[in-house]
Amino acid sequence: MKRIVLNKLIWAVGPLHQDLFAYRRGMGTAECLSTLLCTASSGGTTVAFLDLEKAFELANCRVILSLLVRKGVCGRLLIWLKDFLSGRAARVAFQGETSQLHQYENGTPQGSILSPFLFNILMEELISLTLPPGTKLLCYADDLALYCTGPAHAQ
Repeated sequence: MKRIVLNKLIWAVGPLHQDLFAYRRGMGTAECLSTLLCTASSGGTTVAFLDLEKAFELANCRVILSLLVRKGVCGRLLIWLKDFLSGRAARVAFQGETSQLHQYENGTPQGSILSPFLFNILMEELISLTLPPGTKLLCYADDLALYCTGPAHAQ
């Protein structure tokens, strides 16, 4: 079922940002590094690498749903996704002990085939921000490369 939903989502949303890598066919680590190295090889490039801690666990489900609506996802698909992302709970059992039930309001469900795509929708919003000229953001999952090119940015 989730594979069918993912295929419908990919079709409904359409192409994602060109600087958004990971969890996409033909957009892996090699392509991401190649993009960065091609830019950096021209000289005068400063790069800052950022890792977003617990990004998948803290992803705001309401924001993801609103971004999907903005991209045209509606009807039964949207209702299904809202149900999928809400009302989640879990407990841990270890060495005969069981924890209390914990409710999750945020985060994409760990291990789900849908989670990487939903996370990419959220990250696309970040890398689509308007940045100063010569400044660009590349995203691979929860890792970002913010880079500036040109003599004005060499400092």
